[in-house]
Amino acid sequence: MKIQEGDPVILEAKTKDGIKKFRSRILKIYISGFVIAEPLYMGRPLELEAGQRVEGYIMKKDAVYGFSSLIRYGETESGRRSLILAWPEEWRRIQRRQDVRLEIRIPVEVWAEEKGDEKTYMRLIEGTTRDLSAGGVKIETKEKINAEQVLLNLFFQDEKITLPAKVLRMGTYVAIDSKTKKTRMHYWTSMKFLAIQEEKKQQILRFIFQKQQELRFKGLI
Repeated sequence: MKIQEGDPVILEAKTKDGIKKFRSRILKIYISGFVIAEPLYMGRPLELEAGQRVEGYIMKKDAVYGFSSLIRYGETESGRRSLILAWPEEWRRIQRRQDVRLEIRIPVEVWAEEKGDEKTYMRLIEGTTRDLSAGGVKIETKEKINAEQVLLNLFFQDEKITLPAKVLRMGTYVAIDSKTKKTRMHYWTSMKFLAIQEEKKQQILRFIFQKQQELRFKGLI
């Protein structure tokens, strides 16, 4: 398995407040180990010590590679701190399949082309995802989507991905307002992404994998 500078890394480490998980990236690679960017948790540096064992995952295009390593020491260069990890004795390959689907809720915008009064216009419909994969998505909306193809904006934690999509199936369900306790008919729609670029596909796969790890850590899956 070949790792490269810039590869994303997810690291799990034990701290005084329990096991924490953070995202980083590889800065340098040596024969005996590799350097990752300063680990931050909720915007603050983690207090990690030399000799401490950490569990990690490096995300590549074909798969995710898990490893266990020891922190050798930290170093500071130009005011920025980084960690040097010993080269793992073993790598665990975790297949990344496009059809891996995760039940997750994130905000989504749907731009649908519709016709009315002999005019064509773009209508914005806001909703939430039910599940997500690198090949498609199922969403919930308060309004019906009257189009065969749409433009989607998926809002992740720190980024937005815009993709064209084809409507495959749709249906209705009854939603209950948490405040008024009144019921209302809402809509669900399954869609397939069209002409998705490899870069965007990898963004979705990374997001799904990270969420899976968080859910496993919490014992929810």
